Formats: sequence, C-alpha cells, structure tokens
Amino acid sequence: MPYILLRYLLAMLHKFLISDRGITDFIVWIIMTLNYPSFLSSLYGRFLIRLAKGENIIYLYADRHVLTERADVPEEFVYRELAIYEVLTRYLAKCSVDTGRYRPVKAAARVLRCLNIA
Repeated sequence: MPYILLRYLLAMLHKFLISDRGITDFIVWIIMTLNYPSFLSSLYGRFLIRLAKGENIIYLYADRHVLTERADVPEEFVYRELAIYEVLTRYLAKCSVDTGRYRPVKAAARVLRCLNIA
C-alpha cells in the first residue's frame, strides 16, 4: 500500500524516484528465498508484475564473474538469480546498464540517458 500511495503522489507532483531496489528485485527475492519459481503465475506474482510494468525499470547488471566476486554467496545462487533477472528484465526493463564494465559515474550517466534526463 505505501508503494502505491508513493507512486500516486509522485505522479501528481510530476516527480520520479530513482532507487536501487524495486518490485523486480522483490519478485526475484521471493523466487530465490522461497525456492518458488512458479510464483509468477500466482495471484500475488501476477499482481507484482502488473505493478512492475508501470515502472521505468533500468536493469543494472554485471558479468557472472564480477557478481561472484562482489557477493558473499555460492556461485550457483548468483547464476540462478542472474538467470531470473535476465528473464524478467527482458520483458520489464526499459534499458540495461552493465555496472561491471563502467565506472560508477559513467554507469550513472548511462542511467540518466535511459531516463532521457541527460
């Protein structure tokens, strides 16, 4: 409910919110932590996908090896999580930015370009 109210308020003010976590991340978290790949076909999963479609999602990703170095989790976990993100963002993301290839300032500039801000 707070998410819906925040989106409504921001739309009224003609503002937007940039965050590093969103509905797509929540969906991936549910699938991974509950080991529930069929979540997307559930009532809650379909509801969250509909909410995610209303966002301007920019997929920030890195190569498997970079992610494995950054994370303190088993490789299999990173590979599985990355596969879920890749499938979801293929349908939901406006564009993608490789954070493993670019320095933070250049990655941020690419994000702003995706949003047609810079």
